[in-house]
Amino acid sequence: MSFPPASELDTSTQIQITVNGTTYNVWDEGRQEIYAHRSDTTQKAVWTLRCAWSDRQAIVRSILGTSSEVGGTPLYVYGWLYPDNHAWVAKTVQVDKDGLPSQDGNGWSAYQRARLTITFGIPEYQSLNTGSLEVDFSSNADALPGATCFFWNGNMNDPVERASAPMIAYSTVQFCQSMYNLPKLPMTAILAAYDCVNSTTFAGAAPGLVIFRGGKSRRNVSATGDNMWSIDYSFEHQRQGWNVKWKAGFGWTPYTDAAGNPVHASYDLNELLKL
Repeated sequence: MSFPPASELDTSTQIQITVNGTTYNVWDEGRQEIYAHRSDTTQKAVWTLRCAWSDRQAIVRSILGTSSEVGGTPLYVYGWLYPDNHAWVAKTVQVDKDGLPSQDGNGWSAYQRARLTITFGIPEYQSLNTGSLEVDFSSNADALPGATCFFWNGNMNDPVERASAPMIAYSTVQFCQSMYNLPKLPMTAILAAYDCVNSTTFAGAAPGLVIFRGGKSRRNVSATGDNMWSIDYSFEHQRQGWNVKWKAGFGWTPYTDAAGNPVHASYDLNELLKL
């Protein structure tokens, strides 16, 4: 269906849409939907609407969503979910002119209507999940001094074999927790948590088993012009913990500095993920 740039549109195509609690009068020009077996970028919907020129920016802001901070608490307004498939969220909006030209109060060109082409697709985060998780597994090995390590058959005085360069193998799990569209970076928690182990249960792991390795942030700008940040946190899990070292004949033993303090301090790593 195509509409000419006339002064009036067919009233039969006029509908009302409600986005984040606000209702707008629009003209529905039609939709296109593409489905696929896999959850990739080929799945999407494109919805074309026409609205009053003066309503275009308010509609775009409502459709795309944003985040802000109110009284120190992050407030999230999520993007518009596609009405017939809530797995898709509004990702981009293209605005084109429509109708007869005019001038706004600032002397800029204005028009009767705006033509909005809204593209919906699978988001990198869902409306109830402001982040994502990636996991990597690996094995490590540490060399032990051969002069202090030997293998025995249960009798310390009857060694079976002495190893000149024995190795102790252990496994770790590295995982990256991403947070999207934060109104600000949690610098207090980041500086307090760096190189610390978890003091409380974190990601299902008991205290002392997960260490915070660092992260990387990215800045973006919302449809309202507000600064927002996304951040990737890196963590590593080790079954025996991080404040221990292997000691021949004794196994994993506490590892402290000269003052008797654990090498890695403890911190509640959950503070990094609070919104």
